[in-house]
Amino acid sequence: MIPRLGILCGTVAVCAPLLSQAAGSIDNSGSCVAIIQGNWNTATVNCSEPGPVYPPEPRDNHVWETPALGIRFEQDGKWVPIYTTRDGKELIVDLGPQPFVVWVPEDHWTDPDSDYPALQVSASWDLVVLGRASRDLFAPGTGMADTMRGSGQLVLTDANENDPGHNYIVGHRFNRKMRGWRGFYISVIDTAPPAGNMITARVKGYAVFLMQEDDSPKLPGARPRAVSIDEAPRDDVELNFGSSR
Repeated sequence: MIPRLGILCGTVAVCAPLLSQAAGSIDNSGSCVAIIQGNWNTATVNCSEPGPVYPPEPRDNHVWETPALGIRFEQDGKWVPIYTTRDGKELIVDLGPQPFVVWVPEDHWTDPDSDYPALQVSASWDLVVLGRASRDLFAPGTGMADTMRGSGQLVLTDANENDPGHNYIVGHRFNRKMRGWRGFYISVIDTAPPAGNMITARVKGYAVFLMQEDDSPKLPGARPRAVSIDEAPRDDVELNFGSSR
């Protein structure tokens, strides 16, 4: 059975899905964002409406993808620039006080039908999170479960605690799809239980993004090598909601 599938083209316009392909295939022009409401691996997508676009190039030093994982941020139908310090060690994303989408390049998944590796996200109101070792932020058994298809929330944790919990994005929690990318929608960044949405409060937050995958070349016959949490690539990002730089 072909699942229900909503197609989001641009930011507000919605176009009807063209379910002309057989279930199990994904025919995507590469420029349309799909909201996955059915089964991930049998969703059929065919749309040629525009997806995210680039705004004018900022003058300040910036990149469009994080250096370790290649993550992009999208808001209001546009890619959001990632500002960097001269040494490249600090990444700052200026966002408006409204929902946004985090995109992860699909080349992290050797098998396009695989759910793993998961994207792990440690989010905090405290800058100290960026200085903590990965083994402390992403200890086994501290991943926090979300709803099956994503709740739109990143849960904040106290980065000063021993083994703070972290957000675990996997499978259908990636609820956005575009050729070459898996994405997830965020409208709330908050503690659990809710205490106030960091996004609408127009404050700064800090997030560490990590994916633990083997480091072998993606070539036939290459022998995978297990990578420890501390060896896994990560990007440390300041999320600045509505504050002027």
